[in-house]
Order: sequence, then C-alpha cells, then structure tokens
Amino acid sequence: MKKLLSFIIILAILASCTSEDTDRIVLTTDTNIHLDNGELFYKTKLFSGVLIDYYKNDQVKSTVIYVDGRKEGEEQSFYENGVLRTKRFYEKGIKVGTHQGWWPDNHHKFVYHFDEEGKYHGSVMEWYANGQLLKSFRFNHGKEEGKQQLFRSDGTIRANYEVIKGERFGLIGLKKCYTIKKDSTKIY
Repeated sequence: MKKLLSFIIILAILASCTSEDTDRIVLTTDTNIHLDNGELFYKTKLFSGVLIDYYKNDQVKSTVIYVDGRKEGEEQSFYENGVLRTKRFYEKGIKVGTHQGWWPDNHHKFVYHFDEEGKYHGSVMEWYANGQLLKSFRFNHGKEEGKQQLFRSDGTIRANYEVIKGERFGLIGLKKCYTIKKDSTKIY
C-alpha cells in the first residue's frame, strides 16, 4: 500500500510539472546529484525532475520538483509513518505562497506566507508540540507590521507589541541586563 501511495504521489507531482525534462526521477542517494552555488546538478547539467528521499522502511521522506536546477512547484516531506510533515511552494527556487508544517499528531507546527520575492507577507504563525500558539506575527513584504505576539509553552505572553511605520511599541520580550532592587541605590 505504501509503495502504491508513493507511486501515486510521484505521478501527481510529475503531472504538475511545466517542463518537458521533468520526467526524470532521481533518489537523493544517487552519486550523480550535487548542489553547486544553490543549484542542483545531475552529472554536469542542471537537474530537472523529481528528487525523492526514502526512509529505511521504504516510506517516502520527501519529494522535491526541480526545473533547471531550482526548486519549482510543490515540495513535500513526510514523517516515517507517512504523515505529512511539510508542504512548501517554490517558483524558480524562491519560496512563494503558503508554507505549512505539522507535528506528528497532525496539528499545525507552522503556517508561513511568502510574496513573489520570497519575503514573509501576511501572517506567520508557529505552534508548540502541545498545540499552544508560539508565535503570531504579521509581515508586509518582509517587514514586521501591526500586532506581533510571542507566547511561552504554558500560554503566557512573552512578547506583545505593535509595529507602526517600522517602530516597535509594547512588550518586546527582552530580558533585563541588570537588576534594580527596590529601596536600593545600587544596580546589581
């Protein structure tokens, strides 16, 4: 069943490719594959196709589509039991769209949004393994904008601030560098 599922996933990925040369399927263990300056090569040519990695139990670990040496389209990774771990999207090697990750119990680990230049745009959220929200940030083309919140694993607020015209206002979650005791004139 796992082999059939892997085959179906690979076929779906290949069907979504836009280049004629993306029908090549290569395993990450292939010694002909190598990265050079951020581009993936097969032997001496820029790689176009699907790069697949497997766990020792033959479960698919990850699938990545490449066109002309750069990530293109959907990238997926899985836990060893087959549960989806991450889903990311690329255009000409640049992160775009919504990137999502899940914990092994299938609840969200992160949700990030990217613009066409690969910069954070919109909400950026992360969760602890216990399901508690870790981070809720907002970005506008790579720059923090609006309300930003950071939480501890017990749900208490670590940082709670707002960014207006590039300036932060509120509790930014930094530790004090020194201690001041009440009714004392000394700094410790």
